[in-house]
Amino acid sequence: LDYYINDYNTVSFYTNQNLFDGITDGTVDLQFFDDPSSNFSQEFLSDSDNLGSTYNFDYKHKFKKEGHNIELEVDYNAFESDSNDDFDFTGGPTPNYIDLINNERENTTINLDYVNPLTEKTKLEIGYEGRLRRTDNDYQSTLFDDSNYSYDRDIHALYATYGTNYEKWSYQFGARLESYQVEAIFNGESVFEDDILTVYPSAYLTYNPSEKNTYQLSYSRRVDRPGLNQVNPIREWATPRITSRGNPELDPQFTNSIELNYTRRLKGGSVTGGVFYRIINDEINQTLIEDPTIEEGQILTFDNFDNNS
Repeated sequence: LDYYINDYNTVSFYTNQNLFDGITDGTVDLQFFDDPSSNFSQEFLSDSDNLGSTYNFDYKHKFKKEGHNIELEVDYNAFESDSNDDFDFTGGPTPNYIDLINNERENTTINLDYVNPLTEKTKLEIGYEGRLRRTDNDYQSTLFDDSNYSYDRDIHALYATYGTNYEKWSYQFGARLESYQVEAIFNGESVFEDDILTVYPSAYLTYNPSEKNTYQLSYSRRVDRPGLNQVNPIREWATPRITSRGNPELDPQFTNSIELNYTRRLKGGSVTGGVFYRIINDEINQTLIEDPTIEEGQILTFDNFDNNS
């Protein structure tokens, strides 16, 4: 729904409701050719349903000068799912069991953006972004210990960019100041807590010696934070030999990159060539570790590695 109050003010509202109900089944067979009496199989049946709801509000005010505006956007997303997982075994050491899993998530994103073209060749952008996440995961089982995991994360950021053109040169530089707070609680105890204040700079320099040739040099620093499935210690799925679960102690990974590009405009298009260098600190990747609770068992999880360049 868009409501045009007048030529300078617009209010918009959007919502989406997504309902799912489904059944998943699968079979895993283990065969020992030198000892057939040890063969066994796992039958898996999962009955799950979930509801995802999205609500979005947007207000935009245009000033009289072309391209001069301020905009507020608030996005709220709620998700709840229930899963009944039935594991049945034929042979083998594991008895039949049932898992009951309930997941609840709430995400709120707030953006306030201000754009002002100071002159025909110069533009200033400033803004605020807030990302608030609340999650709660409850796990109950007829065989394993019950557990609960909650993960709360708040990100508040201020940013500014300034760009201008001067004859054959143009440049843009900016910075994002970000506060990152996270707390993870597993079975009533805090298992991870972090509070980081970081600056992420960026800069772009472009040189146009002629209409057919363009050179661009850029630098940026960015962050990639672990997703919920990467930090949730409650197992996501399991077979008789492998269990998948997250690592609540994961740190964010940071990337510094520098890039140089050249573009040649042709009669029927253009050709671009470039070179870049990127170094990723504390890279997040999957790994297999030994599972001490299962003979020859492994845990598929995530961990931070040193550097990747």
